[in-house]
Amino acid sequence: MDPALADDGLSVQLLYATCAKLLNYPDKAGLAGSQLVPEVAQSLPTRSADGRSWGKQLGTAPLTVVTI
Repeated sequence: MDPALADDGLSVQLLYATCAKLLNYPDKAGLAGSQLVPEVAQSLPTRSADGRSWGKQLGTAPLTVVTI
């Protein structure tokens, strides 16, 4: 199953249950369940000083996930 092509409800649920994400919402009630937490990443993303890119830490190597 290609995650990029999964568009039906069952595929999305299966991918959510079996694939790790960089960040995810914890399975908690209320406000605690609405705050993103690192799942595979070591920490939440950080913004560059110029505000043009966001960085993510995986293991010990930095990974830029969004660059404008």
